[in-house]
Amino acid sequence: MKGTIELIGPRQGMIGVRTENDNFSVLELIGGYSPEMGDVISGELENRGGEEVQNITQGEAWDVFIQDILGSKESAWSLVSQH
Repeated sequence: MKGTIELIGPRQGMIGVRTENDNFSVLELIGGYSPEMGDVISGELENRGGEEVQNITQGEAWDVFIQDILGSKESAWSLVSQH
């Protein structure tokens, strides 16, 4: 599944990704990645827990922990904004 980064936390520790199903998944970044608004992400975006996803835009594999799935933009921001 693909998605697009639409939310980035103030410390870039979490991102909100709008999935192909028009829901939001919240990904905690495990590592020193540099997310950018509009980056295209591919992987198992609707499974909670540890995953490796591909940032297609930057050509990188990212280790993430998916904290929340199938949410709204507002609910995703309530998590992302804290990190």
